[in-house]
Amino acid sequence: MLPQAAGIAISPDGTRALVANYYNDSVSLIDLTRGTVLVEQDLRPGKIDAAQAGVAGGENPFAIVWRDATHAYVSAPRDRQIVALEVTGEAIKVGTRIATLGPPTALLLDGKARRLYATEDNADRLAVIDTAHDRLVMEPRLGLPDALGATPGKGVNPNGLARLADGRLLVTFGGINALAVVAPVDQGMQVQGLIPTGWYPSAVAVSAQGNHVFVVNRKSPPGPNPLGCAPKLAVQKAQPTACGAANQYIFQLEKGRAARFPAARPPRRW
Repeated sequence: MLPQAAGIAISPDGTRALVANYYNDSVSLIDLTRGTVLVEQDLRPGKIDAAQAGVAGGENPFAIVWRDATHAYVSAPRDRQIVALEVTGEAIKVGTRIATLGPPTALLLDGKARRLYATEDNADRLAVIDTAHDRLVMEPRLGLPDALGATPGKGVNPNGLARLADGRLLVTFGGINALAVVAPVDQGMQVQGLIPTGWYPSAVAVSAQGNHVFVVNRKSPPGPNPLGCAPKLAVQKAQPTACGAANQYIFQLEKGRAARFPAARPPRRW
């Protein structure tokens, strides 16, 4: 099976890239100056050490970030873990495997605070990792702001991360079409407010100046499909008409969208 690139991260000096190969359960190191693949490292324990054959780990790598010139992290949603990597020369070494309650998807590094944040979409949690010791610090549940007075439920599906200049986090809630403003508090995270978005937001970024936010939503109403297959034709094995070739199915008709708006400011204290 050919690899499918998921997450891509550029090294701090801009000369190398790490690519998460979603289908191959591996990570590739690329020399950007020469345009060559230096090495591909399998993340599965049994492929690294035959004595660990059958041990789960490193499967379906998704998001990836560099911590510094020789260290990085990659999320492995299938096995609910974040894998620490050591990158030296043309080699990648698998280090600590950090277990999470839910499948980690998006990753965000805060170098100054020595923290790595990871969304856990189907667990509605945010993993907080101490990068100085590669250990899990906490996994608070994310939900609606306390001000709404709603009973905490499940299904906000956090799946994208960004950081504001004041240290607060922006987290896309795909399950409720909103962008959450999340502030670190003692022993947890507080959802301060929600910003409406398009259908199923899945990525967020803050401009270099810190004054604008960009949000991408990956779904939309598909609209009409006048050239689609009628129900009677759709059950035929060999559709003799051109309706199949028109390719008017929901996945083809859905459209992603991007929105831009001014960055949220911290609330005033009187």
